[in-house]
Amino acid sequence: MPTDQFTTVQESPREEKTGFAGPLFIVGLARSGTKLLRELLNGHSQIALPSAETHFIPFAATHFSQGDFKQGSANRGKFLNMVEQSDFYRKMRQSDPELTRSFLDRLSPAGNFHSYLEAFLRHFSGSSGAGVGFIWGDKTPHHLAHMQLLKRVFPSARFLHIIRDPRARANSARAAWGADPVYAAHRWQQAIARGRAMGVEMGGDYLELRYEDLVADPSATLQQICAGLGVSWEAGMLDLARPVENRGDTNSLTRKSGTISRDANSHYRSALSAAQIRRIEEIAFDQACTLGYLDPTSMVTPRPLTGLEKIRALASDRCHTFAAHRRQFGFRGAIRFVNWHRKFDVKPSR
Repeated sequence: MPTDQFTTVQESPREEKTGFAGPLFIVGLARSGTKLLRELLNGHSQIALPSAETHFIPFAATHFSQGDFKQGSANRGKFLNMVEQSDFYRKMRQSDPELTRSFLDRLSPAGNFHSYLEAFLRHFSGSSGAGVGFIWGDKTPHHLAHMQLLKRVFPSARFLHIIRDPRARANSARAAWGADPVYAAHRWQQAIARGRAMGVEMGGDYLELRYEDLVADPSATLQQICAGLGVSWEAGMLDLARPVENRGDTNSLTRKSGTISRDANSHYRSALSAAQIRRIEEIAFDQACTLGYLDPTSMVTPRPLTGLEKIRALASDRCHTFAAHRRQFGFRGAIRFVNWHRKFDVKPSR
Protein backbone atom coordinates (compact mmCIF):
# COMPACT_ATOMS: atom_id res chain seq x y z
CA MET A 1 0.00 0.00 0.00
CA PRO A 2 1.27 3.52 -0.65
CA THR A 3 2.82 5.18 2.36
CA ASP A 4 1.52 8.60 1.41
CA GLN A 5 -2.21 9.22 1.40
CA PHE A 6 -1.93 12.18 -0.91
CA THR A 7 0.93 12.55 -3.33
CA THR A 8 2.10 14.21 -6.48
CA VAL A 9 3.27 11.85 -9.18
CA GLN A 10 6.47 13.87 -9.46
CA GLU A 11 7.78 16.69 -7.36
CA SER A 12 9.10 19.72 -9.21
CA PRO A 13 10.36 23.14 -8.18
CA ARG A 14 7.59 25.71 -8.12
CA GLU A 15 6.72 29.02 -6.60
CA GLU A 16 5.38 29.10 -3.07
CA LYS A 17 1.74 27.94 -3.08
CA THR A 18 0.27 31.14 -1.71
CA GLY A 19 -2.25 33.21 -3.59
CA PHE A 20 -3.71 30.44 -5.74
CA ALA A 21 -7.23 31.46 -6.80
CA GLY A 22 -8.01 28.92 -9.50
CA PRO A 23 -9.00 27.31 -11.60
CA LEU A 24 -9.10 24.05 -9.66
CA PHE A 25 -10.30 21.01 -11.61
CA ILE A 26 -11.43 17.87 -9.79
CA VAL A 27 -11.04 14.94 -12.18
CA GLY A 28 -11.20 11.16 -12.16
CA LEU A 29 -13.36 8.39 -13.51
CA ALA A 30 -17.03 8.62 -12.59
CA ARG A 31 -17.90 6.64 -9.43
CA SER A 32 -14.46 7.33 -7.94
CA GLY A 33 -15.44 9.87 -5.29
CA THR A 34 -15.22 13.11 -7.28
CA LYS A 35 -18.56 14.30 -5.91
CA LEU A 36 -17.60 13.53 -2.31
CA LEU A 37 -14.32 15.40 -2.78
CA ARG A 38 -16.10 18.43 -4.26
CA GLU A 39 -18.59 18.59 -1.39
CA LEU A 40 -15.84 18.36 1.21
CA LEU A 41 -13.82 21.11 -0.49
CA ASN A 42 -16.93 23.27 -0.80
CA GLY A 43 -17.06 23.18 2.98
CA HIS A 44 -13.97 25.42 3.01
CA SER A 45 -14.58 29.14 3.37
CA GLN A 46 -12.22 29.95 0.47
CA ILE A 47 -13.23 27.28 -2.08
CA ALA A 48 -16.42 27.07 -4.13
CA LEU A 49 -17.18 24.83 -7.10
CA PRO A 50 -20.54 24.52 -8.91
CA SER A 51 -22.83 21.72 -7.74
CA ALA A 52 -23.25 20.34 -11.28
CA GLU A 53 -20.76 19.05 -13.83
CA THR A 54 -20.16 21.27 -16.85
CA HIS A 55 -18.77 18.81 -19.44
CA PHE A 56 -18.39 21.64 -21.98
CA ILE A 57 -15.15 23.33 -20.93
CA PRO A 58 -12.81 21.32 -23.24
CA PHE A 59 -15.00 22.08 -26.27
CA ALA A 60 -15.27 25.75 -25.30
CA ALA A 61 -11.52 25.97 -24.65
CA THR A 62 -10.84 24.46 -28.07
CA HIS A 63 -13.20 26.72 -30.00
CA PHE A 64 -13.43 29.98 -28.03
CA SER A 65 -10.16 30.53 -26.16
CA GLN A 66 -8.84 32.58 -29.08
CA GLY A 67 -10.58 35.55 -30.62
CA ASP A 68 -13.24 38.00 -29.49
CA PHE A 69 -15.45 36.86 -26.60
CA LYS A 70 -16.95 40.15 -25.46
CA GLN A 71 -20.60 40.56 -24.54
CA GLY A 72 -22.83 40.10 -27.59
CA SER A 73 -20.04 38.61 -29.73
CA ALA A 74 -20.60 35.65 -32.06
CA ASN A 75 -18.28 33.44 -30.00
CA ARG A 76 -20.11 34.19 -26.77
CA GLY A 77 -23.41 33.53 -28.55
CA LYS A 78 -22.20 30.12 -29.72
CA PHE A 79 -20.96 29.34 -26.22
CA LEU A 80 -24.34 30.24 -24.72
CA ASN A 81 -26.13 28.15 -27.35
CA MET A 82 -24.11 25.16 -26.19
CA VAL A 83 -24.71 25.90 -22.50
CA GLU A 84 -28.48 26.27 -22.94
CA GLN A 85 -28.67 22.76 -24.38
CA SER A 86 -26.59 21.21 -21.60
CA ASP A 87 -27.61 19.17 -18.57
CA PHE A 88 -25.62 21.68 -16.49
CA TYR A 89 -27.98 24.50 -17.51
CA ARG A 90 -31.03 22.33 -16.81
CA LYS A 91 -29.81 21.63 -13.28
CA MET A 92 -28.91 25.26 -12.62
CA ARG A 93 -32.37 26.39 -13.74
CA GLN A 94 -33.94 23.96 -11.29
CA SER A 95 -32.36 25.92 -8.46
CA ASP A 96 -32.82 29.30 -10.19
CA PRO A 97 -35.91 29.35 -12.45
CA GLU A 98 -35.23 33.03 -13.24
CA LEU A 99 -31.92 32.21 -14.93
CA THR A 100 -31.84 33.61 -18.49
CA ARG A 101 -29.49 33.68 -21.44
CA SER A 102 -29.33 37.49 -21.36
CA PHE A 103 -28.17 37.35 -17.74
CA LEU A 104 -25.38 34.94 -18.67
CA ASP A 105 -24.34 37.18 -21.55
CA ARG A 106 -23.93 40.06 -19.08
CA LEU A 107 -21.92 38.09 -16.52
CA SER A 108 -18.62 39.61 -17.63
CA PRO A 109 -17.86 42.49 -20.00
CA ALA A 110 -14.37 41.07 -20.57
CA GLY A 111 -13.54 40.24 -24.14
CA ASN A 112 -11.63 37.01 -23.46
CA PHE A 113 -12.85 33.50 -22.76
CA HIS A 114 -10.71 32.93 -19.66
CA SER A 115 -12.17 35.90 -17.75
CA TYR A 116 -15.71 35.06 -18.80
CA LEU A 117 -15.47 31.42 -17.76
CA GLU A 118 -14.14 32.47 -14.36
CA ALA A 119 -17.11 34.82 -13.90
CA PHE A 120 -19.44 32.07 -15.15
CA LEU A 121 -18.20 29.40 -12.74
CA ARG A 122 -17.92 31.82 -9.84
CA HIS A 123 -21.55 32.78 -10.35
CA PHE A 124 -22.78 29.19 -10.28
CA SER A 125 -20.63 28.34 -7.26
CA GLY A 126 -21.97 31.32 -5.31
CA SER A 127 -18.56 32.98 -5.06
CA SER A 128 -19.05 35.80 -7.58
CA GLY A 129 -18.80 38.43 -4.87
CA ALA A 130 -15.93 36.82 -3.00
CA GLY A 131 -12.66 38.58 -2.40
CA VAL A 132 -9.26 38.03 -3.97
CA GLY A 133 -7.89 34.53 -3.38
CA PHE A 134 -11.22 32.71 -3.37
CA ILE A 135 -10.62 29.50 -5.36
CA TRP A 136 -12.91 28.81 -8.31
CA GLY A 137 -13.09 25.79 -10.58
CA ASP A 138 -15.09 22.79 -11.72
CA LYS A 139 -15.73 19.13 -10.97
CA THR A 140 -16.30 17.08 -14.11
CA PRO A 141 -14.76 13.58 -13.98
CA HIS A 142 -14.33 13.29 -17.76
CA HIS A 143 -12.02 16.30 -17.83
CA LEU A 144 -9.33 13.86 -16.68
CA ALA A 145 -8.76 13.14 -20.37
CA HIS A 146 -8.31 16.84 -21.16
CA MET A 147 -5.87 18.04 -18.52
CA GLN A 148 -3.22 19.02 -21.05
CA LEU A 149 -5.70 21.13 -23.02
CA LEU A 150 -7.02 22.79 -19.87
CA LYS A 151 -3.51 23.51 -18.66
CA ARG A 152 -2.62 25.20 -21.95
CA VAL A 153 -5.71 27.42 -21.84
CA PHE A 154 -5.50 28.04 -18.07
CA PRO A 155 -1.78 28.09 -17.17
CA SER A 156 -2.48 28.59 -13.48
CA ALA A 157 -4.79 25.55 -13.30
CA ARG A 158 -4.31 22.82 -10.72
CA PHE A 159 -5.81 19.35 -10.82
CA LEU A 160 -7.04 17.00 -8.10
CA HIS A 161 -7.18 13.45 -9.47
CA ILE A 162 -9.05 11.00 -7.24
CA ILE A 163 -8.59 7.28 -7.95
CA ARG A 164 -10.61 4.31 -6.68
CA ASP A 165 -9.94 0.56 -6.54
CA PRO A 166 -10.83 -0.73 -10.04
CA ARG A 167 -12.97 -3.54 -8.62
CA ALA A 168 -14.99 -1.24 -6.38
CA ARG A 169 -15.26 1.39 -9.10
CA ALA A 170 -16.47 -1.19 -11.67
CA ASN A 171 -19.10 -2.46 -9.24
CA SER A 172 -20.25 1.07 -8.43
CA ALA A 173 -20.61 1.92 -12.14
CA ARG A 174 -22.52 -1.34 -12.66
CA ALA A 175 -24.89 -0.49 -9.81
CA ALA A 176 -25.32 3.14 -10.92
CA TRP A 177 -26.04 2.74 -14.63
CA GLY A 178 -25.49 -0.89 -15.53
CA ALA A 179 -21.93 -0.47 -16.80
CA ASP A 180 -20.21 -3.62 -17.95
CA PRO A 181 -17.63 -4.46 -15.23
CA VAL A 182 -15.10 -5.85 -17.70
CA TYR A 183 -15.25 -2.79 -19.93
CA ALA A 184 -15.13 -0.59 -16.80
CA ALA A 185 -11.83 -2.26 -15.87
CA HIS A 186 -10.47 -1.60 -19.36
CA ARG A 187 -11.46 2.06 -19.15
CA TRP A 188 -9.92 2.32 -15.67
CA GLN A 189 -6.56 0.91 -16.80
CA GLN A 190 -6.40 3.15 -19.87
CA ALA A 191 -7.64 6.35 -18.22
CA ILE A 192 -5.55 6.02 -15.06
CA ALA A 193 -2.37 5.31 -17.01
CA ARG A 194 -2.97 8.28 -19.31
CA GLY A 195 -4.03 10.63 -16.51
CA ARG A 196 -1.01 9.81 -14.36
CA ALA A 197 1.31 10.31 -17.33
CA MET A 198 -0.14 13.79 -17.86
CA GLY A 199 0.26 14.41 -14.14
CA VAL A 200 3.99 13.80 -14.37
CA GLU A 201 4.24 16.60 -16.95
CA MET A 202 2.41 19.00 -14.61
CA GLY A 203 4.53 18.36 -11.55
CA GLY A 204 3.23 20.15 -8.48
CA ASP A 205 0.09 21.38 -10.27
CA TYR A 206 -1.22 17.79 -10.29
CA LEU A 207 -2.30 16.29 -6.99
CA GLU A 208 -3.35 12.65 -6.70
CA LEU A 209 -5.26 10.84 -3.97
CA ARG A 210 -7.02 7.55 -3.43
CA TYR A 211 -10.71 7.38 -2.58
CA GLU A 212 -10.00 4.73 0.06
CA ASP A 213 -7.60 7.05 1.90
CA LEU A 214 -10.07 9.92 1.75
CA VAL A 215 -12.88 7.95 3.42
CA ALA A 216 -10.53 6.20 5.88
CA ASP A 217 -8.98 9.44 7.18
CA PRO A 218 -10.71 12.46 5.62
CA SER A 219 -9.15 14.90 8.07
CA ALA A 220 -5.55 13.98 7.24
CA THR A 221 -6.24 13.76 3.50
CA LEU A 222 -7.99 17.13 3.36
CA GLN A 223 -5.23 18.77 5.38
CA GLN A 224 -2.73 17.64 2.75
CA ILE A 225 -4.97 18.90 -0.05
CA CYS A 226 -5.32 22.28 1.66
CA ALA A 227 -1.54 22.50 2.02
CA GLY A 228 -1.21 21.78 -1.70
CA LEU A 229 -3.69 24.53 -2.53
CA GLY A 230 -2.11 27.07 -0.19
CA VAL A 231 -5.11 27.46 2.12
CA SER A 232 -5.49 26.75 5.81
CA TRP A 233 -7.20 23.57 6.96
CA GLU A 234 -10.74 24.07 8.33
CA ALA A 235 -12.38 21.40 10.47
CA GLY A 236 -15.79 22.40 9.12
CA MET A 237 -14.89 20.78 5.82
CA LEU A 238 -15.82 17.43 7.36
CA ASP A 239 -19.44 18.53 7.87
CA LEU A 240 -21.22 17.59 4.66
CA ALA A 241 -24.03 20.03 3.98
CA ARG A 242 -26.08 17.42 2.08
CA PRO A 243 -26.04 13.74 1.13
CA VAL A 244 -23.42 13.10 -1.54
CA GLU A 245 -24.81 10.13 -3.47
CA ASN A 246 -28.23 8.85 -4.48
CA ARG A 247 -27.18 5.90 -6.61
CA GLY A 248 -24.42 3.37 -7.05
CA ASP A 249 -23.02 1.21 -4.25
CA THR A 250 -23.39 3.65 -1.35
CA ASN A 251 -25.72 2.38 1.34
CA SER A 252 -29.08 3.96 2.17
CA LEU A 253 -27.83 5.48 5.44
CA THR A 254 -25.00 7.28 3.67
CA ARG A 255 -27.37 8.56 0.98
CA LYS A 256 -29.79 10.00 3.53
CA SER A 257 -27.43 11.31 6.20
CA GLY A 258 -24.57 12.72 4.16
CA THR A 259 -22.03 10.95 6.34
CA ILE A 260 -18.70 9.65 5.04
CA SER A 261 -18.83 5.87 4.89
CA ARG A 262 -16.19 3.24 4.18
CA ASP A 263 -18.81 0.55 3.53
CA ALA A 264 -18.75 0.83 -0.27
CA ASN A 265 -15.05 -0.14 -0.43
CA SER A 266 -15.81 -3.85 -0.07
CA HIS A 267 -19.27 -4.17 -1.67
CA TYR A 268 -17.75 -5.59 -4.83
CA ARG A 269 -16.70 -8.78 -3.02
CA SER A 270 -20.31 -9.89 -2.67
CA ALA A 271 -21.81 -8.07 -5.67
CA LEU A 272 -19.43 -9.40 -8.34
CA SER A 273 -18.64 -13.02 -9.11
CA ALA A 274 -15.19 -14.44 -8.45
CA ALA A 275 -14.68 -14.72 -12.20
CA GLN A 276 -15.60 -11.06 -12.74
CA ILE A 277 -13.26 -9.91 -9.98
CA ARG A 278 -10.44 -12.01 -11.40
CA ARG A 279 -10.96 -10.64 -14.91
CA ILE A 280 -10.97 -7.05 -13.61
CA GLU A 281 -7.70 -7.70 -11.80
CA GLU A 282 -6.14 -9.16 -14.94
CA ILE A 283 -7.17 -6.18 -17.08
CA ALA A 284 -6.24 -3.47 -14.55
CA PHE A 285 -3.15 -5.25 -13.22
CA ASP A 286 -0.43 -2.72 -14.11
CA GLN A 287 -1.94 0.41 -12.59
CA ALA A 288 -3.63 -1.53 -9.78
CA CYS A 289 -0.22 -2.80 -8.63
CA THR A 290 1.38 0.63 -8.95
CA LEU A 291 -1.34 2.19 -6.80
CA GLY A 292 -1.30 -0.56 -4.16
CA TYR A 293 -4.61 -2.21 -5.02
CA LEU A 294 -2.95 -5.48 -6.04
CA ASP A 295 0.19 -7.27 -4.90
CA PRO A 296 2.59 -7.65 -7.85
CA THR A 297 3.59 -11.07 -6.46
CA SER A 298 -0.01 -12.34 -6.46
CA MET A 299 -1.17 -15.20 -8.66
CA VAL A 300 -2.92 -12.74 -11.02
CA THR A 301 -1.51 -12.71 -14.55
CA PRO A 302 -1.87 -9.46 -16.56
CA ARG A 303 -4.23 -10.08 -19.47
CA PRO A 304 -5.62 -7.05 -21.34
CA LEU A 305 -9.07 -7.05 -22.89
CA THR A 306 -9.12 -8.99 -26.16
CA GLY A 307 -10.59 -7.49 -29.32
CA LEU A 308 -13.69 -9.69 -29.17
CA GLU A 309 -14.18 -9.00 -25.47
CA LYS A 310 -13.91 -5.28 -26.16
CA ILE A 311 -16.61 -5.39 -28.86
CA ARG A 312 -19.00 -7.36 -26.65
CA ALA A 313 -18.30 -5.33 -23.51
CA LEU A 314 -18.58 -1.99 -25.29
CA ALA A 315 -21.92 -2.96 -26.87
CA SER A 316 -23.25 -4.07 -23.49
CA ASP A 317 -21.93 -0.96 -21.78
CA ARG A 318 -23.52 1.44 -24.27
CA CYS A 319 -26.89 -0.32 -24.17
CA HIS A 320 -27.04 -0.21 -20.39
CA THR A 321 -25.79 3.38 -20.29
CA PHE A 322 -28.49 4.55 -22.70
CA ALA A 323 -31.11 2.67 -20.68
CA ALA A 324 -29.95 4.55 -17.59
CA HIS A 325 -30.24 7.88 -19.46
CA ARG A 326 -33.75 6.91 -20.57
CA ARG A 327 -34.78 6.19 -16.98
CA GLN A 328 -33.38 9.54 -15.89
CA PHE A 329 -34.49 11.80 -18.76
CA GLY A 330 -37.15 9.86 -20.67
CA PHE A 331 -36.58 8.55 -24.20
CA ARG A 332 -36.48 11.94 -25.95
CA GLY A 333 -34.39 13.43 -23.18
CA ALA A 334 -31.92 10.56 -23.44
CA ILE A 335 -31.61 11.13 -27.18
CA ARG A 336 -30.96 14.85 -26.58
CA PHE A 337 -28.38 14.02 -23.90
CA VAL A 338 -26.49 11.61 -26.16
CA ASN A 339 -26.62 13.96 -29.15
CA TRP A 340 -25.35 16.88 -27.05
CA HIS A 341 -22.32 14.86 -26.00
CA ARG A 342 -21.67 13.66 -29.53
CA LYS A 343 -21.70 17.25 -30.71
CA PHE A 344 -19.71 18.90 -27.93
CA ASP A 345 -17.35 16.23 -26.60
CA VAL A 346 -13.80 16.58 -27.93
CA LYS A 347 -11.15 13.95 -28.44
CA PRO A 348 -8.84 13.49 -25.45
CA SER A 349 -5.51 15.30 -25.30
CA ARG A 350 -2.66 13.50 -27.03
